[in-house]
Amino acid sequence: SDAPYFGRAPSPLQGKLGHSDFLYTVADTPVLVRDGNTLPARSFVDTKTEQVLVLSIFQSPTSGLTTEVVLGADLSGKTVKSWVIYEHYGFVPKEQQGELAWKYSVLLLCILLVFIVNFYIFFHLRYVALKTDKPIDRIEMRWVVYDMSQAMLVLAFAAWSLYYKLRSEEKAANFVGKLASIPFGDAGIQFGDKVNSFFEAIDLLNSDLAASHQIGNAAFAIMMLMLLRVVTATAVHPQLRVLVGSLMHALNDLWHFALLLLLVYFFFSFTALWMFGDHREDFATFKLCFVQEFEMLMGRLPDGFLDDTRLTAFVIFSIIVQFFL
Repeated sequence: SDAPYFGRAPSPLQGKLGHSDFLYTVADTPVLVRDGNTLPARSFVDTKTEQVLVLSIFQSPTSGLTTEVVLGADLSGKTVKSWVIYEHYGFVPKEQQGELAWKYSVLLLCILLVFIVNFYIFFHLRYVALKTDKPIDRIEMRWVVYDMSQAMLVLAFAAWSLYYKLRSEEKAANFVGKLASIPFGDAGIQFGDKVNSFFEAIDLLNSDLAASHQIGNAAFAIMMLMLLRVVTATAVHPQLRVLVGSLMHALNDLWHFALLLLLVYFFFSFTALWMFGDHREDFATFKLCFVQEFEMLMGRLPDGFLDDTRLTAFVIFSIIVQFFL
């Protein structure tokens, strides 16, 4: 709601509006007097409250770590769901940045050397094929191109990661500076303006955390590409060549199997949402239904599924179909 509550207008945070206050104001003060009205603090959370979040920020300059802890509770359903989220933002102190830059420079040179070697192999294979009038081994050429592309990808990632780490202390100092500059003790400034300034600083921290997550996701993707290359490279061993060859020949069938399994998952998820979404919170959304399908595949059954005949039949039928697939 956009209407003021407890004498305060709602504050924006991550694209949402919410009523905010200091935790000790709500938890330690039994009665508040605002705008000439007496308000009991215990009514801050009432029957209209859908969600409660407690946000805490911890800063450790010596260890180069900023931690955001969010305690949450969802009160919109039939039962209360609670959670705790820890987000860590690490920065590199200025006295350690020189050593870090030197290590990354060595890494970048090694990656560049790998690219140059593969670049030479690529043109050497083409030269030999033209010199001997023999056809080019297209599979071997594809893997050389794959190695070149992967080296360039790792090179770009390492440069991006180094740039991010060298600026991490500056970003952390900017965030802490914004928090420290909020004049909470100035009675001449509206409390709502102070809260908005606080959430602006939190948004700045969250944007840095999102960038850190993107780097982590990119690293995971690169590691998966490297794993694929390591598996295929083991084909130089005679015994392993048979296994790797069988796996490569089966990729087409595995892809079609994954496509069929995904279609079955979508079907069962939509069915579960239609049948149980109106009275079971673990099937309230399509995403939750999809997660439940995966958990059933892993052997974890929905809570109390034997108490509902339709849910029991759904679970048994779903497991049978997945088993025969």
